[in-house]
Amino acid sequence: TNTTKKTTSTTSSVKSSNANLTTLGVSPKEYDFSGFSKDKTSYGVTVPSNVNSLKVAYKTESPKATVRISGNQDLEVGTNTIKVIVTAENGTKKTYTIRVTKLATEDDKPGNVIDEDLDVDVYLTKLDLKGLTLSPEFKSSVFSYEATIDMDKNDMTSVAVEAKANSEKATVEITGNENLSEGENLINVIIKSPTSSEQTVYQITVNKVSKSSEIVPDKVMNTVKSMDKKYIIGAIAAIIALLALIIVWIKKKKNKDYYDAEEDDFAKGKLYNQMEDETPEYTNHVSDDTMQEIQEETNRIFNKPKGETVEYTEQEDDDYIEKRLNKRKKGKHF
Repeated sequence: TNTTKKTTSTTSSVKSSNANLTTLGVSPKEYDFSGFSKDKTSYGVTVPSNVNSLKVAYKTESPKATVRISGNQDLEVGTNTIKVIVTAENGTKKTYTIRVTKLATEDDKPGNVIDEDLDVDVYLTKLDLKGLTLSPEFKSSVFSYEATIDMDKNDMTSVAVEAKANSEKATVEITGNENLSEGENLINVIIKSPTSSEQTVYQITVNKVSKSSEIVPDKVMNTVKSMDKKYIIGAIAAIIALLALIIVWIKKKKNKDYYDAEEDDFAKGKLYNQMEDETPEYTNHVSDDTMQEIQEETNRIFNKPKGETVEYTEQEDDDYIEKRLNKRKKGKHF
């Protein structure tokens, strides 16, 4: 995972090095050339003696690239050089050259001879990276390459670049081949003309990666994603099951409380009914013997001789009956 983050930040911080053209031509059209290729930097046209200038049409491959044109005005008899210099976002330059041969009148025939010494187009005849393989295979007309450093086999921090120009007087500058970091690195090989400001740039993108770190994180991430899905599904199922149990428990609790209350009410109602049923039996079925015993007990309470009666109120009678009923409930009988 760390490898992926580092590589991403390195890639996003690198400015565009694209200095290619997708279109290049001259006007009037009858003097235009054919066979344009973004990797071909040298072209040639021939114009009559009455043509003193040419318009250059172009289009850059990168919208962030800029173009500067020189040499297309005040054409002289003989060889003229039009330079189309493309500057990429990161400052990399690439020069497209158009050699314009201007014909002379019949009196100036020597002007028809092209002076090859004025041809200042520079390029590489050899390009090699020690210990690495260029893709595609090197050709002078190909200006962009790629190479890969396998960190698991050889964690190179620099790479030796061997570059040879077509002219011994040309200078070759190499940048970006030191302090290589993990991810994408850009090496520029710049060939400068000894007689002008013309220069040609070859670019090599070196990808420094660990193949094992590319594979393992993918497997780990896939495993983590798979585990996450399983855990999420399991958690949802557990929550649903827990909610179901809570609902069942609440329903059972409510039912139990209901039936318990119902049983209590039933028991209380039955007891009340029994008491209501028993009370009339005790109050309405008192025998004569019992009444005699009650009378005697009443005389005793009021200390009256045997055979004499004492009048008592209905309330006293009721109180005494209740007292006797209580004794009966305790196991005593009349």
